[in-house]
Amino acid sequence: MKLKRFYFEPHNRHNNEIILTEDEFLHAVTVLRIRVGEEVIAFCGDGFDYYCKVKNIAKKELTLEISKTSKNLAEPSVNLTVFQALVKGEKLKLIVQKLTELGVSNFITFYSKFCDVKSNTNKLEKLDKVAISASKQCGRSVVTKCNQNVFALKDLPLENFDAVLLAYENADDKNLVCETQRLAKYNVKNIALIVGPEGGFSDDEVEFLEGKNVITVSLGKRILRAETCSIVASGIIIQMLENLQK
Repeated sequence: MKLKRFYFEPHNRHNNEIILTEDEFLHAVTVLRIRVGEEVIAFCGDGFDYYCKVKNIAKKELTLEISKTSKNLAEPSVNLTVFQALVKGEKLKLIVQKLTELGVSNFITFYSKFCDVKSNTNKLEKLDKVAISASKQCGRSVVTKCNQNVFALKDLPLENFDAVLLAYENADDKNLVCETQRLAKYNVKNIALIVGPEGGFSDDEVEFLEGKNVITVSLGKRILRAETCSIVASGIIIQMLENLQK
């Protein structure tokens, strides 16, 4: 039977014991009805799985006893950061959920000219919980880091990447698949992807990003929704780079 997975903050590990509190405690006890002696897996974002047995269940916390530590094999060998323009409603949560499942390392939002939402109206604080839940479901031991700040396009931290790709519907001469194949030959491991809002990018914004050595790429003949673009492009980049760099 597949073992249930739980996230814990690193400071809640004390020698050979792990303490689950708050949301993870409630999920374990009230939803999953965990019992003393049951075997589970805990993780804290350090790349390892902690195989544990439930030692004690108190009123507000659950104590796990570590029996074995193992390196998690579900983490990708590629470090992908996604810069996503703000989008409407619940779409950010959907994007974070799916990008976490795909293995994205970092998620950063920004505001651009054609964003249909105001930069100060999005509830970014809930994205961490979405990422934790997705990590538990997909078997990762690292949680996608969701930056709580909304950047202006001109202030995006694009330094220190091996390559930065911009998903752009008018990049007819460069296809994402072909460009990823090219980057794989150079053993690229640290890469960024920029995805625009529902309204797309202005010509001035694209020109500005190209001046920062950003590579514009197309995802094909059809124009994708912002959330579809992030998910599809991230999956292509991670899977291709991992498979071609074995």
